[in-house]
Amino acid sequence: MQLSGPQKNLLIESLMGWNELTLTKALNSLNPSRQLVAIAGAGASRAQIALAVTQDAVDNYYAFELVVAGRAERPNDPHLDTLYTQLTLGESVPDESQVALQRYYRGKGVVYDPQVLRHELERIERCVCRIRYLGPNGWIAGTGFLVGPDVVLTNHHVMKDVIENPALVADVELLFDYAVDAAGVELGGTRKQLAPADWLLDSSPHAATDTQASATPPPTDADELDHALVRLSEPIGNTGGGWGADPRRWIALPVVFPNLVADAPLNIVQHPEADRVKVAIEPVSILQVNASGTRVRHRTPTLGGSSGSPCFDGDWRLVALHHAGDPNFDRLALYNQAIPIKALIDRMTRIGKSNLIGSP
Repeated sequence: MQLSGPQKNLLIESLMGWNELTLTKALNSLNPSRQLVAIAGAGASRAQIALAVTQDAVDNYYAFELVVAGRAERPNDPHLDTLYTQLTLGESVPDESQVALQRYYRGKGVVYDPQVLRHELERIERCVCRIRYLGPNGWIAGTGFLVGPDVVLTNHHVMKDVIENPALVADVELLFDYAVDAAGVELGGTRKQLAPADWLLDSSPHAATDTQASATPPPTDADELDHALVRLSEPIGNTGGGWGADPRRWIALPVVFPNLVADAPLNIVQHPEADRVKVAIEPVSILQVNASGTRVRHRTPTLGGSSGSPCFDGDWRLVALHHAGDPNFDRLALYNQAIPIKALIDRMTRIGKSNLIGSP
Protein backbone atom coordinates (compact mmCIF):
# COMPACT_ATOMS: atom_id res chain seq x y z
CA MET A 1 0.00 0.00 0.00
CA GLN A 2 1.52 3.30 -1.13
CA LEU A 3 0.90 6.75 0.33
CA SER A 4 -0.20 9.85 -1.54
CA GLY A 5 1.69 13.10 -1.04
CA PRO A 6 -0.76 14.44 1.59
CA GLN A 7 -0.68 11.08 3.39
CA LYS A 8 3.13 11.18 3.52
CA ASN A 9 2.85 14.64 5.08
CA LEU A 10 0.43 13.31 7.70
CA LEU A 11 2.88 10.56 8.63
CA ILE A 12 5.77 13.03 8.80
CA GLU A 13 3.73 15.34 11.04
CA SER A 14 2.90 12.42 13.30
CA LEU A 15 6.49 11.16 13.50
CA MET A 16 7.68 14.63 14.47
CA GLY A 17 5.85 14.09 17.76
CA TRP A 18 7.26 10.63 18.52
CA ASN A 19 10.15 10.20 20.90
CA GLU A 20 13.02 7.96 19.83
CA LEU A 21 12.03 5.14 22.21
CA THR A 22 8.47 4.99 20.84
CA LEU A 23 9.69 5.00 17.25
CA THR A 24 12.31 2.32 17.92
CA LYS A 25 9.69 0.13 19.62
CA ALA A 26 7.29 0.50 16.70
CA LEU A 27 9.98 -0.29 14.12
CA ASN A 28 11.19 -3.31 16.07
CA SER A 29 7.65 -4.68 16.29
CA LEU A 30 7.61 -4.80 12.49
CA ASN A 31 11.15 -6.05 11.92
CA PRO A 32 13.75 -6.45 14.69
CA SER A 33 16.56 -5.91 12.19
CA ARG A 34 15.25 -2.48 11.16
CA GLN A 35 17.44 -0.03 13.07
CA LEU A 36 16.57 3.66 13.38
CA VAL A 37 20.19 4.79 13.08
CA ALA A 38 20.56 2.86 9.82
CA ILE A 39 17.49 4.61 8.41
CA ALA A 40 18.11 8.19 9.54
CA GLY A 41 21.81 8.23 10.38
CA ALA A 42 23.49 9.15 13.64
CA GLY A 43 22.74 12.57 15.10
CA ALA A 44 19.75 13.24 12.84
CA SER A 45 17.27 15.91 13.93
CA ARG A 46 13.66 15.05 14.70
CA ALA A 47 12.56 16.44 11.34
CA GLN A 48 15.25 14.46 9.51
CA ILE A 49 14.22 11.28 11.34
CA ALA A 50 10.54 11.79 10.48
CA LEU A 51 11.35 12.37 6.81
CA ALA A 52 13.80 9.43 6.56
CA VAL A 53 11.49 6.94 8.30
CA THR A 54 8.51 7.99 6.16
CA GLN A 55 10.50 7.52 2.97
CA ASP A 56 11.88 4.17 4.15
CA ALA A 57 8.37 2.98 5.04
CA VAL A 58 7.09 3.94 1.59
CA ASP A 59 10.08 2.46 -0.26
CA ASN A 60 9.92 -0.81 1.69
CA TYR A 61 6.15 -1.17 1.79
CA TYR A 62 5.52 -1.04 5.54
CA ALA A 63 3.82 2.36 5.79
CA PHE A 64 0.42 0.92 6.74
CA GLU A 65 1.98 -1.45 9.28
CA LEU A 66 3.84 1.52 10.80
CA VAL A 67 0.57 3.42 11.11
CA VAL A 68 -1.03 0.45 12.89
CA ALA A 69 1.97 0.03 15.21
CA GLY A 70 1.99 3.78 15.88
CA ARG A 71 -1.67 3.83 16.88
CA ALA A 72 -0.90 1.17 19.48
CA GLU A 73 1.82 3.41 20.95
CA ARG A 74 0.04 6.74 20.42
CA PRO A 75 -3.74 6.08 20.55
CA ASN A 76 -4.65 9.79 20.66
CA ASP A 77 -2.55 10.89 17.68
CA PRO A 78 -4.99 12.65 15.28
CA HIS A 79 -2.61 12.34 12.32
CA LEU A 80 -2.49 8.55 12.71
CA ASP A 81 -6.27 8.34 13.15
CA THR A 82 -6.78 10.24 9.90
CA LEU A 83 -4.23 8.10 8.07
CA TYR A 84 -5.71 4.86 9.37
CA THR A 85 -9.19 5.87 8.25
CA GLN A 86 -7.97 6.84 4.78
CA LEU A 87 -5.93 3.68 4.29
CA THR A 88 -8.66 1.29 5.41
CA LEU A 89 -12.05 2.88 4.94
CA GLY A 90 -11.37 5.78 2.62
CA GLU A 91 -12.14 9.44 3.19
CA SER A 92 -15.87 9.35 2.39
CA VAL A 93 -17.00 7.65 5.62
CA PRO A 94 -18.98 10.04 7.86
CA ASP A 95 -17.24 10.98 11.09
CA GLU A 96 -19.97 9.45 13.24
CA SER A 97 -19.56 6.08 11.49
CA GLN A 98 -15.78 5.83 11.55
CA VAL A 99 -15.37 4.39 15.04
CA ALA A 100 -17.94 1.63 14.56
CA LEU A 101 -16.69 0.73 11.10
CA GLN A 102 -13.06 0.72 12.18
CA ARG A 103 -13.95 -1.59 15.03
CA TYR A 104 -15.64 -3.92 12.55
CA TYR A 105 -12.86 -3.73 9.95
CA ARG A 106 -9.95 -4.06 12.41
CA GLY A 107 -7.37 -3.13 9.81
CA LYS A 108 -7.54 -6.50 8.06
CA GLY A 109 -8.12 -7.32 4.43
CA VAL A 110 -7.60 -5.22 1.34
CA VAL A 111 -9.74 -3.50 -1.29
CA TYR A 112 -8.88 -3.16 -4.97
CA ASP A 113 -9.57 -0.80 -7.82
CA PRO A 114 -11.36 -3.08 -10.31
CA GLN A 115 -9.33 -1.95 -13.34
CA VAL A 116 -6.05 -2.42 -11.47
CA LEU A 117 -7.12 -5.84 -10.20
CA ARG A 118 -8.10 -7.01 -13.68
CA HIS A 119 -4.81 -5.78 -15.12
CA GLU A 120 -2.72 -7.46 -12.41
CA LEU A 121 -4.55 -10.77 -12.70
CA GLU A 122 -4.24 -10.80 -16.48
CA ARG A 123 -0.53 -10.06 -16.22
CA ILE A 124 -0.01 -12.86 -13.70
CA GLU A 125 -2.27 -15.44 -15.38
CA ARG A 126 -0.22 -15.29 -18.56
CA CYS A 127 2.84 -16.39 -16.58
CA VAL A 128 1.29 -19.35 -14.72
CA CYS A 129 1.19 -22.84 -16.21
CA ARG A 130 -0.07 -26.31 -15.43
CA ILE A 131 2.69 -28.95 -15.26
CA ARG A 132 1.64 -32.51 -16.07
CA TYR A 133 3.31 -35.78 -17.01
CA LEU A 134 2.91 -39.53 -16.57
CA GLY A 135 5.29 -40.76 -13.86
CA PRO A 136 6.07 -44.34 -12.84
CA ASN A 137 3.21 -44.31 -10.33
CA GLY A 138 0.62 -42.41 -12.34
CA TRP A 139 -0.12 -38.89 -13.51
CA ILE A 140 1.73 -36.05 -11.78
CA ALA A 141 0.23 -32.56 -11.85
CA GLY A 142 1.38 -29.28 -10.40
CA THR A 143 1.64 -25.57 -11.10
CA GLY A 144 4.60 -23.44 -12.18
CA PHE A 145 5.25 -19.86 -13.21
CA LEU A 146 7.68 -17.90 -15.32
CA VAL A 147 10.45 -16.05 -13.49
CA GLY A 148 12.45 -15.38 -16.66
CA PRO A 149 11.89 -15.53 -20.43
CA ASP A 150 12.36 -19.30 -20.50
CA VAL A 151 12.63 -20.18 -16.79
CA VAL A 152 9.84 -21.70 -14.70
CA LEU A 153 9.77 -22.07 -10.93
CA THR A 154 7.85 -24.94 -9.33
CA ASN A 155 8.27 -27.50 -6.53
CA HIS A 156 10.93 -30.19 -6.39
CA HIS A 157 8.30 -32.77 -5.47
CA VAL A 158 6.37 -31.91 -8.65
CA MET A 159 9.46 -32.61 -10.78
CA LYS A 160 10.97 -35.36 -8.60
CA ASP A 161 10.27 -38.26 -10.99
CA VAL A 162 11.80 -36.35 -13.91
CA ILE A 163 14.84 -35.28 -11.90
CA GLU A 164 15.43 -38.92 -10.97
CA ASN A 165 14.67 -40.21 -14.48
CA PRO A 166 15.60 -37.63 -17.17
CA ALA A 167 14.13 -39.92 -19.83
CA LEU A 168 10.75 -38.44 -18.84
CA VAL A 169 11.74 -34.90 -19.87
CA ALA A 170 10.08 -35.13 -23.28
CA ASP A 171 6.80 -36.19 -21.64
CA VAL A 172 6.45 -33.10 -19.45
CA GLU A 173 3.78 -30.69 -20.67
CA LEU A 174 3.71 -27.10 -19.46
CA LEU A 175 0.32 -25.68 -20.38
CA PHE A 176 -0.07 -21.89 -20.35
CA ASP A 177 -3.33 -19.97 -20.91
CA TYR A 178 -5.50 -22.90 -19.77
CA ALA A 179 -8.54 -20.98 -18.59
CA VAL A 180 -12.13 -19.98 -19.38
CA ASP A 181 -13.08 -16.69 -20.98
CA ALA A 182 -15.71 -14.27 -19.70
CA ALA A 183 -18.45 -16.31 -21.38
CA GLY A 184 -17.35 -19.51 -19.66
CA VAL A 185 -15.82 -21.01 -22.81
CA GLU A 186 -12.70 -23.06 -22.19
CA LEU A 187 -9.46 -21.85 -23.75
CA GLY A 188 -7.35 -24.83 -24.74
CA GLY A 189 -4.06 -23.30 -23.75
CA THR A 190 -0.54 -23.01 -25.12
CA ARG A 191 1.58 -26.14 -24.77
CA LYS A 192 5.30 -25.95 -24.14
CA GLN A 193 8.05 -28.44 -23.27
CA LEU A 194 11.23 -28.46 -21.27
CA ALA A 195 14.54 -27.89 -23.00
CA PRO A 196 15.90 -31.26 -24.21
CA ALA A 197 19.24 -30.66 -22.47
CA ASP A 198 20.35 -28.62 -19.44
CA TRP A 199 16.72 -28.15 -18.45
CA LEU A 200 17.27 -28.41 -14.67
CA LEU A 201 18.87 -25.17 -13.50
CA ASP A 202 18.59 -25.64 -9.73
CA SER A 203 16.59 -27.62 -7.20
CA SER A 204 16.40 -28.60 -3.56
CA PRO A 205 14.23 -31.21 -1.81
CA HIS A 206 11.61 -30.67 0.85
CA ALA A 207 12.41 -31.18 4.54
CA ALA A 208 11.36 -34.30 6.43
CA THR A 209 9.27 -32.12 8.76
CA ASP A 210 7.13 -30.90 5.84
CA THR A 211 5.23 -34.20 5.93
CA GLN A 212 4.81 -34.20 9.71
CA ALA A 213 1.89 -32.38 11.31
CA SER A 214 2.91 -29.77 13.87
CA ALA A 215 1.31 -26.86 15.69
CA THR A 216 4.02 -24.45 14.55
CA PRO A 217 6.34 -24.61 11.52
CA PRO A 218 9.74 -25.94 12.66
CA PRO A 219 13.00 -24.45 11.34
CA THR A 220 14.32 -26.09 8.18
CA ASP A 221 17.63 -26.05 6.37
CA ALA A 222 18.24 -23.20 3.92
CA ASP A 223 18.83 -25.80 1.18
CA GLU A 224 15.58 -27.71 1.76
CA LEU A 225 13.25 -25.38 -0.10
CA ASP A 226 11.28 -27.90 -2.20
CA HIS A 227 11.95 -25.97 -5.38
CA ALA A 228 12.89 -26.70 -8.98
CA LEU A 229 14.02 -24.07 -11.46
CA VAL A 230 13.60 -25.46 -14.98
CA ARG A 231 14.28 -24.17 -18.48
CA LEU A 232 11.77 -24.26 -21.34
CA SER A 233 12.61 -25.19 -24.90
CA GLU A 234 11.91 -21.60 -25.99
CA PRO A 235 11.71 -18.13 -24.37
CA ILE A 236 7.93 -17.90 -24.23
CA GLY A 237 8.19 -14.83 -21.99
CA ASN A 238 9.57 -12.76 -24.85
CA THR A 239 6.69 -13.52 -27.23
CA GLY A 240 3.00 -12.61 -27.32
CA GLY A 241 0.36 -15.04 -26.23
CA GLY A 242 -2.49 -15.66 -23.88
CA TRP A 243 -4.86 -12.69 -23.70
CA GLY A 244 -2.81 -10.16 -25.62
CA ALA A 245 -0.34 -9.53 -28.40
CA ASP A 246 2.20 -7.93 -26.08
CA PRO A 247 5.10 -10.07 -24.80
CA ARG A 248 4.01 -12.39 -22.02
CA ARG A 249 6.94 -11.42 -19.77
CA TRP A 250 7.36 -13.10 -16.39
CA ILE A 251 6.61 -12.56 -12.71
CA ALA A 252 9.16 -10.21 -11.19
CA LEU A 253 10.98 -11.37 -8.10
CA PRO A 254 11.04 -8.64 -5.45
CA VAL A 255 14.06 -6.49 -4.73
CA VAL A 256 12.62 -5.44 -1.36
CA PHE A 257 10.82 -8.19 0.54
CA PRO A 258 7.45 -7.36 2.10
CA ASN A 259 7.03 -8.51 5.69
CA LEU A 260 5.04 -11.73 6.08
CA VAL A 261 3.04 -10.79 9.17
CA ALA A 262 0.15 -12.61 10.84
CA ASP A 263 -3.30 -12.02 9.33
CA ALA A 264 -1.88 -10.37 6.19
CA PRO A 265 -3.47 -11.25 2.83
CA LEU A 266 -2.09 -14.04 0.66
CA ASN A 267 -3.48 -14.63 -2.83
CA ILE A 268 -2.62 -17.68 -4.94
CA VAL A 269 -2.93 -18.20 -8.71
CA GLN A 270 -3.03 -21.95 -9.28
CA HIS A 271 -4.14 -24.99 -11.28
CA PRO A 272 -5.95 -27.00 -8.58
CA GLU A 273 -6.45 -30.67 -9.45
CA ALA A 274 -4.92 -29.97 -12.91
CA ASP A 275 -7.95 -27.80 -13.72
CA ARG A 276 -8.01 -24.45 -15.48
CA VAL A 277 -6.24 -21.56 -13.80
CA LYS A 278 -7.98 -20.32 -10.64
CA VAL A 279 -7.41 -17.46 -8.23
CA ALA A 280 -7.78 -17.82 -4.46
CA ILE A 281 -8.02 -14.49 -2.64
CA GLU A 282 -7.76 -14.62 1.14
CA PRO A 283 -7.68 -11.24 2.93
CA VAL A 284 -6.71 -12.67 6.33
CA SER A 285 -4.38 -15.53 5.48
CA ILE A 286 -0.89 -15.63 6.98
CA LEU A 287 -0.57 -17.61 10.20
CA GLN A 288 3.14 -17.56 11.00
CA VAL A 289 6.68 -17.79 9.62
CA ASN A 290 9.16 -20.28 11.06
CA ALA A 291 12.30 -19.18 12.91
CA SER A 292 14.59 -19.84 9.93
CA GLY A 293 12.45 -17.81 7.53
CA THR A 294 12.04 -20.82 5.23
CA ARG A 295 8.35 -21.65 5.73
CA VAL A 296 5.19 -19.58 5.99
CA ARG A 297 1.85 -21.05 6.97
CA HIS A 298 -1.36 -19.62 5.58
CA ARG A 299 -5.13 -20.10 5.25
CA THR A 300 -5.55 -19.55 1.49
CA PRO A 301 -7.40 -22.53 -0.07
CA THR A 302 -5.55 -24.91 -2.39
CA LEU A 303 -6.00 -28.46 -3.72
CA GLY A 304 -3.79 -31.16 -5.14
CA GLY A 305 -2.11 -29.74 -8.25
CA SER A 306 -1.64 -26.35 -6.59
CA SER A 307 1.91 -27.22 -5.58
CA GLY A 308 4.33 -24.79 -7.21
CA SER A 309 1.87 -21.89 -7.37
CA PRO A 310 2.95 -18.27 -6.90
CA CYS A 311 1.69 -16.54 -3.73
CA PHE A 312 1.13 -12.79 -3.66
CA ASP A 313 0.56 -10.19 -0.98
CA GLY A 314 -2.32 -7.73 -1.02
CA ASP A 315 -0.50 -5.56 -3.57
CA TRP A 316 0.08 -8.56 -5.88
CA ARG A 317 3.80 -8.72 -5.22
CA LEU A 318 5.31 -12.21 -5.29
CA VAL A 319 6.08 -13.32 -1.73
CA ALA A 320 6.11 -17.13 -1.64
CA LEU A 321 6.02 -20.47 -3.48
CA HIS A 322 3.13 -22.67 -2.31
CA HIS A 323 4.21 -26.26 -1.69
CA ALA A 324 2.25 -28.19 0.93
CA GLY A 325 -0.75 -28.56 3.19
CA ASP A 326 -1.41 -29.94 6.63
CA PRO A 327 -0.56 -33.69 6.56
CA ASN A 328 -3.80 -34.24 8.52
CA PHE A 329 -5.90 -32.95 5.61
CA ASP A 330 -7.96 -36.18 5.55
CA ARG A 331 -9.27 -35.32 9.01
CA LEU A 332 -9.06 -31.59 9.63
CA ALA A 333 -6.53 -29.47 7.78
CA LEU A 334 -5.44 -26.52 9.89
CA TYR A 335 -3.02 -24.81 7.52
CA ASN A 336 -1.35 -24.63 4.13
CA GLN A 337 2.35 -23.92 3.75
CA ALA A 338 4.62 -22.04 1.35
CA ILE A 339 8.29 -21.17 0.87
CA PRO A 340 9.06 -17.44 1.33
CA ILE A 341 10.49 -16.11 -1.92
CA LYS A 342 13.26 -14.41 0.05
CA ALA A 343 14.63 -17.82 1.09
CA LEU A 344 14.76 -18.89 -2.55
CA ILE A 345 16.48 -15.71 -3.73
CA ASP A 346 18.95 -15.95 -0.85
CA ARG A 347 19.86 -19.47 -1.98
CA MET A 348 20.22 -18.46 -5.63
CA THR A 349 22.48 -15.58 -4.62
CA ARG A 350 24.53 -17.76 -2.28
CA ILE A 351 25.25 -20.41 -4.93
CA GLY A 352 25.87 -17.88 -7.69
CA LYS A 353 22.77 -18.60 -9.78
CA SER A 354 20.78 -15.39 -9.36
CA ASN A 355 21.61 -14.55 -12.99
CA LEU A 356 19.26 -17.33 -14.09
CA ILE A 357 16.25 -15.33 -12.92
CA GLY A 358 14.83 -12.57 -15.10
CA SER A 359 15.38 -8.94 -14.18
CA PRO A 360 12.63 -7.25 -12.14
